[in-house]
Amino acid sequence: MNVKIVFVDDAAFALQRLNECATINDEHWVLVACAPKITRRASRWGNRSTLEKWRNKWAKNLFEGLIPQSTQLQRARVSTHISEVSVQQMTAQLHAEYPQAEVLDWRRPKAISEPPSADFVPRPAKLAGSLLGILGVCFTLALD
Repeated sequence: MNVKIVFVDDAAFALQRLNECATINDEHWVLVACAPKITRRASRWGNRSTLEKWRNKWAKNLFEGLIPQSTQLQRARVSTHISEVSVQQMTAQLHAEYPQAEVLDWRRPKAISEPPSADFVPRPAKLAGSLLGILGVCFTLALD
């Protein structure tokens, strides 16, 4: 049996990647939901059980948006997990259970800003210029 461990955080993006993937009849998909990180401020207002409930509800919505939409996943055997640790730790745990599994990372890439173009000329920092101007005024007043 061909086992694939897939880390997902967005159903639409995972469906796009799944459509690009070749189909094999005898497959077992292990879907791992990677919930967004909860900020420190948000974690202060919710206790651990509340955060667990939120993570479970989020993962349920993710899997409901992914599994019924894919005929490939409907035909195959599917196991779902919710990651509470890092991707590396979760991969190690799942490799212990499925030693021959192929690991796929289908999480949506984080938005990165475009690199500056070749004609980009950095402007001097406004704060540094302001500080130098103030220091210049102070020195001239001190010399007078």
